Amino acid sequence: MAAELEEPRKPQNAYWIWLSESRDALTKEAGSAKGSVVGKLAGEKWKAMSAEARKPFEDRAAELKSAYEKAMEEFKSAGGQVGKRRLEKSEGKKAKAEGKQAKADKKAKKDARASSGKPSRPPSPYWLWLGENREALAKEAGSTKPPVVAKLASEKWKAVSEEDRKPFEVKAAELRAAYDKAVEEWKNNGGVEDGAKQGSPRNRKADNAKTLPAKQGSSRKRKADKAETPPAKLSRASVDRDSSKKADNAKTLPAKQGSSRKRKADKAETPPAKLSRASVDRDSSKKAPGAQGKSRGKAAPATAAVVLEKDIAEKAEKAGFTSVLQKFLAREDVVASGKSQAEAFQALEAVGGLMHPARRTLLGA
Repeated sequence: MAAELEEPRKPQNAYWIWLSESRDALTKEAGSAKGSVVGKLAGEKWKAMSAEARKPFEDRAAELKSAYEKAMEEFKSAGGQVGKRRLEKSEGKKAKAEGKQAKADKKAKKDARASSGKPSRPPSPYWLWLGENREALAKEAGSTKPPVVAKLASEKWKAVSEEDRKPFEVKAAELRAAYDKAVEEWKNNGGVEDGAKQGSPRNRKADNAKTLPAKQGSSRKRKADKAETPPAKLSRASVDRDSSKKADNAKTLPAKQGSSRKRKADKAETPPAKLSRASVDRDSSKKAPGAQGKSRGKAAPATAAVVLEKDIAEKAEKAGFTSVLQKFLAREDVVASGKSQAEAFQALEAVGGLMHPARRTLLGA
């Protein structure tokens, strides 16, 4: 069976190689082993190092990166899946968290049952028999682990005769009767179990059907019923009264202005009234300042990416955090500080490409 392919691990950069070798000395000098304290001192030390002192670490980082890229190409060509290890690790953490949650839910349910005061369920004949024979079963199984003992106990219980089971079944029946009586008393005293089940979905539907009013037939049937029912005959007086109301309404309502097509044609023929200069100025003054030339609701244009200087761009590409450097240089506080790209790159490199620690290193805040 072929060994499973293992994805190459990303190598350290020059700063982290130096920090790994100098951590003990830095911890001693800082007087603390806290990561934030050691990291701050390390950033200052790395920033103050000369190019000559950094060169050995940069050379080693370049060699490690080259070897990593070569190993990654071989891994891909052999059919390796990039990111699989990270995904498996994430799924493992998720499964662990779900297991903890399930355990917590089970404990909460158990605590809720205990706090409700409801009597505990009695054991079955099998559990009564297992309680009396557990020591002998564990000795025979050669282990006290529950799965091992339970497996042997299940096999033994199946082989127990009806006569030998009888005492445990009788005792279980007595315990069950006492339990039913205790539960009945508990309910009569107002006991309510937390999160009590309200029946299956089918039972809930049946209960709803009992409480809801009966449907009055389909819409098609209701229409047919209406069509079959003749309208009630109106008396002569009510007809005269309705006619007089319509006549009065006709006198008070304005005459219709023709069809919609004719009204549109009339509007098109009627030129708009000319506006005075004062009214135009007044309307213009109502507009919010800066609203002209901009469509409402549009987002502001995105900030253009910072163009790196040639030597800085090469160093950033070599270190592997070009995009981080561009984002770092585009920050308002970094721009306002007037720091050069070289200074920003050194601060970022000193902390291994982490933006917020680099900001503290560069701006001292």
